[in-house]
Amino acid sequence: MSARRLVAFAGVVLTTALTLSAQGTQPTSPFSTATQLGPGITGPVELKFTEPKYTDAARDAGIEGMVVLEAVIDTSGKVANARVVQSLDKKYGLDEEALKAVKAWLFKSATKDGKPVPMIVQLELMFRLPRTGPDRAVVARPPQERIKLPDDGFATGAYAWDTLGLKPPVEKRFSAPKYTMEAMRAKIQGTVVVEVVIGTDGTVTKARVFETLDKVNGLDEAALATVKTWTFEPGTLGGQTVPVYARLDVMFRLH
Repeated sequence: MSARRLVAFAGVVLTTALTLSAQGTQPTSPFSTATQLGPGITGPVELKFTEPKYTDAARDAGIEGMVVLEAVIDTSGKVANARVVQSLDKKYGLDEEALKAVKAWLFKSATKDGKPVPMIVQLELMFRLPRTGPDRAVVARPPQERIKLPDDGFATGAYAWDTLGLKPPVEKRFSAPKYTMEAMRAKIQGTVVVEVVIGTDGTVTKARVFETLDKVNGLDEAALATVKTWTFEPGTLGGQTVPVYARLDVMFRLH
């Protein structure tokens, strides 16, 4: 899917990720003249980046999530063109803030047979609001991403995290996921998305991988193992505790 992925975390507020696009349809002009990854081609390397900023309106609205941009890195290492390919927020300005941020980034340019060439890349900018307490490796999927209960019986009897009127669970006891030595040696970073059912006692009664990061070196299993130890203040609906189905991001970061 990608030739390289680097994740840089800004305090506890923002996450910025870079993915070099190795496949996909040929973009239209001005992107059509840029190079895509292939034989003899070395992708650009980030040298300087500025973090995207939250707008006050987006922060007040509680908007979190990812803006995906497509950009051309020119032969000088600057972002020559950028456009939104996956919008997060057109209303309160996060899409525009993402575009502003990447236009200030600087790269070591891509090369083809040793010579600088412009290259198409895909940039993923993650907006996260600060959370109370120590930095968290887990966040529930934001409310604007409507959660559909799985139809295979996994969440039978549970309510979706974003059910109208539901007071969702709150983290109570938390432990960070552990890297396996194999994954550290392979320098694997990223996110495992785990779907869970949080019971009426606040424990995780069911858990399974929804979006995989690493099946080979054990990070998927490590994410599941740690999620099963977490406890929450249970969710409530109409004043009664209820089981809640949620999707959790378990982030693996090398320091």
